Amino acid sequence: MKLNICISLRQLSFNLPMRNVLLMIILCFLFARREIYAQRNNNLDSLETERLKNQKKIEELNQTIISTGRTKEATLSEYLTRKTILERYIKEIKIVQEKQAWIQEQIRETQELIEALEKDETQLRQNYQKTIFELSKQENQPKNATANLLAIDSWNDVNQKKNNLTQYERTRREQLNAIAATVRKLTERKKQLAGLEQLRQATEQSLKSNIAFEMYQRKELDQRVKELQKREEDFIERKKALERFNKSITREIDNILASRGADWNNSKTNAIATVPQPEAVNAVRNETTIPKSAGKATESRPQYSGAAKATPTGSIRNSVFAENKSLLPWPVDKYNLIASRFGIHKYPSISNIEIENLGIDILTMRNEPVRSVFDGMVRSVSQDPDMGWVVIVQHDDYLCIYAHMQNAVVKVGSRIKARTVLGTVGLNRDGYPMLQFQIWKNRQSLNPEDWLAKNTNN
Repeated sequence: MKLNICISLRQLSFNLPMRNVLLMIILCFLFARREIYAQRNNNLDSLETERLKNQKKIEELNQTIISTGRTKEATLSEYLTRKTILERYIKEIKIVQEKQAWIQEQIRETQELIEALEKDETQLRQNYQKTIFELSKQENQPKNATANLLAIDSWNDVNQKKNNLTQYERTRREQLNAIAATVRKLTERKKQLAGLEQLRQATEQSLKSNIAFEMYQRKELDQRVKELQKREEDFIERKKALERFNKSITREIDNILASRGADWNNSKTNAIATVPQPEAVNAVRNETTIPKSAGKATESRPQYSGAAKATPTGSIRNSVFAENKSLLPWPVDKYNLIASRFGIHKYPSISNIEIENLGIDILTMRNEPVRSVFDGMVRSVSQDPDMGWVVIVQHDDYLCIYAHMQNAVVKVGSRIKARTVLGTVGLNRDGYPMLQFQIWKNRQSLNPEDWLAKNTNN
């Protein structure tokens, strides 16, 4: 009888290292899963952040249409704005679908993990019961510690018995701890699964809503196209107006390039005007003419330390314009949505009319300040019958053109810094606040999107 007890305890002691290894494997597995879930939660947060930004842009675009007012006739600007809204809804649907796929994958993996934890819990409880049974199945085992020791034949058996009992208590505690840890993890995963199910239902509802909004925008866009098809004469006039402006800008650039000399080389120094303060910007919003004191130069020059100079949407590397490609700040701070891109385009559903945009048209807010994208010298300030106030600023061998402005607050010859207010955005012929922005190198027009800092709005 005594021999059987000792053998059973020795077998238990022999199996203890394997039990510890299995316990460590389970704990490592749970820790690894926690890290994976944390990483995927970050991915979900990124998707949600992107969705909220996109939703904000949709609201801004809708607000632009509301603030402009729906006229009896469709306008090209309204068409372009609604087209951008439609593109935003398509992007919104894509984001929600990615989020939905992520949630479905999370639900599947969480269900698999719950099943695995339930099996682990069952196995751990069975092992615990087996341990208790193996150590208490001897019917004639003494009932107390004193009698137990008196029943042993030698002191070696006493030590062995004591060690086995100590090992048994340790094993029993470890098994109980493992069961408790598994139960906690199981509870957490079931709670997580319930949360994922709620998130899945909310995401499905969001997807349905966005699909409905997308269908509505497509119908609105199709209706605008049908209305615009009846206005071919208006598009022809728009094309002529843009061609007149392009020719006017080309002549002005030729005149500027022809005036190269000492004053041209001197203009390649850093700008020296100060950036207007908020109160000055507010004053600009209410001005409609060029103030006499605007753009007055000072005598100091900014010093560059080589570090990037942060701006609202860009980070200027140094004082050389050519070395700041894709880093320039946007000329307007609000919205920054491109309504018409660089190059040759066809009007919607009117295939025989093409226009050439030498820059980009940026949809923004009413009375939004227009700011210089880089240090430079004002080379031209003029008023165009079709494009409003036009300001041309020289930056080394490059020229930036700002058109469709309702006023200008700088003078020819003024040296200005990046972010200096040049004027305020005007309304185009459709009543939409739109800025025409161009970049030239000598007589070559360049795509401004290649030069401006990356904008997630477009």
